[in-house]
Amino acid sequence: MKHKGFTLIELLVVVAIIGTLAAVGVVAYNGYTGSAKASTAKSNHKFVANQVSLIITNCELEGTVQLMSTLNSKKYYTHTCFGNVQAFFPEYFKNHINNQLEWINKFSVTGWNGKNMYVLQEGSMYNYHAGFTFLRVPSNSNREVWVNLGTCFKQPCTDAKNQLETQISFYQW
Repeated sequence: MKHKGFTLIELLVVVAIIGTLAAVGVVAYNGYTGSAKASTAKSNHKFVANQVSLIITNCELEGTVQLMSTLNSKKYYTHTCFGNVQAFFPEYFKNHINNQLEWINKFSVTGWNGKNMYVLQEGSMYNYHAGFTFLRVPSNSNREVWVNLGTCFKQPCTDAKNQLETQISFYQW
């Protein structure tokens, strides 16, 4: 007599093997997505640092720069580079980058009370919230100005190994 089918034991073994493979795959997938988010946050940080340097160089050459300085607007405005750096970098430059790239933070953020989820934010809260790049220009009375960037690319953000910090300085004439 020929049997046309599988026994219950054979089916249970196949289901157990598939379940084991699925469990391993889910754990590996979570690791891959976590490292991809960290790489994205690091890349965003480097991009913003490069853009700050590019804007400073353009300002030194031209004295003015074209920026999309109003959030959620694609209209360009001409801005005088130096003088009020407290408005220029934390507001105009931040809005320009967010308008240009429309980055949205993909990390799950608890306790975030910011206005929006754009990656580039003003302030120094990078030791609390992952995925954002925070831009801050400390006030000073000298001609030398610092633009500080901070990014947390992995939780916990309080661990200094999970943070990137960049300080770019320039002289305003």
